[in-house]
Amino acid sequence: MAKHIIVYVEMGSLMCAVERRDHPELAGRPFAISNTSLGEVFGVVAGVSPEAFSQGVREGQSLDYARQQCPNLAILPSRYDAYRRVWRQAHHIFMDHTDRFETHQMDEAFLDLTEHVADLEEARTAALAIKKRITAELQLSTTVGVSYNKFLAKAAAKSIEAGGLRTVRPAFAQDFIRQLHIDCFWPLSPEAREKLKSQGLMKGVQLRALSPAVKADIIGVAQTLLLEDLLQGKDNTPVRPSRLQGTMTVEHLFAKASCDHHVLAHETAILLEELYERMESNSFEGSMLHIKVVYDDTGHGEWRQELPPGLSGEDLEGFSLMLASMMSPEGRPVSEISLTATQPKQQMVKIASKPIQLTLGF
Repeated sequence: MAKHIIVYVEMGSLMCAVERRDHPELAGRPFAISNTSLGEVFGVVAGVSPEAFSQGVREGQSLDYARQQCPNLAILPSRYDAYRRVWRQAHHIFMDHTDRFETHQMDEAFLDLTEHVADLEEARTAALAIKKRITAELQLSTTVGVSYNKFLAKAAAKSIEAGGLRTVRPAFAQDFIRQLHIDCFWPLSPEAREKLKSQGLMKGVQLRALSPAVKADIIGVAQTLLLEDLLQGKDNTPVRPSRLQGTMTVEHLFAKASCDHHVLAHETAILLEELYERMESNSFEGSMLHIKVVYDDTGHGEWRQELPPGLSGEDLEGFSLMLASMMSPEGRPVSEISLTATQPKQQMVKIASKPIQLTLGF
């Protein structure tokens, strides 16, 4: 049995994937996403479609320079709220399998399933279920790798075509590493990979044939030590949850924003029940509740409240009604509710137990 069980999920350029999903007319066309909502007026490239990338367009280029590289380039204004909403929806899917997941930007995630599945076969089944749900609920494609550490899980995904799923089992790891392209040795620095490629060293089998001393002459001692571990399939880097340690979060995204007090209270009660259930199953003692609501006009409100232990029945309903009464000032439609329980040692600020002032962000 593998000591650790890691699933890596990669969604390509999420921004471009969302735009392609929402604008079918972009299929096959080179396009880039501006870093501003003003589109073609000014700015730099924040996202690049594969078609534009093949013509020399890169993230960080000015829009004018990108047009020079690709004269027929379509430039879209950024929609960061839409991208973040999709990424949060993906988080909900991850959380149905584990609370321990580490995300990077809005493109990739490592999920630690060690405590939730018996072996890599069960992990592969879970990974396939995640892929299917993201396809069904978000209409987006994912590339997934499964293995016993982060290096091999991501390398598995990078070694296959987009949209696939690959498992690297311990018994076959060495054969896999021997055939692995240098670009899949992702823990190495980009500079180290380029130096190795400049020497014609493109596969794991070639790297293994070199002595550590020769490798150190090419990429330095620190990168050589890392590479030696990777060539043996070793990577002890833990999955570091992107959320604060000592916190537990539940969220609800409304299909249609609502300012109805009863609707908000109903959804809040459901979230609280889920939060209490997860706290109990994880022996998590949360004493403070951080409430965040996102409004349909993209503003938001946040406040803190003491979290009573184990509410149920009428007590739960009353607490939900109290929270809901603060969520929609002046009838602002709410598009998202987020509840985060915090353990005492994670409290950053001492707060009174009574409701707090609602702070609005724009």
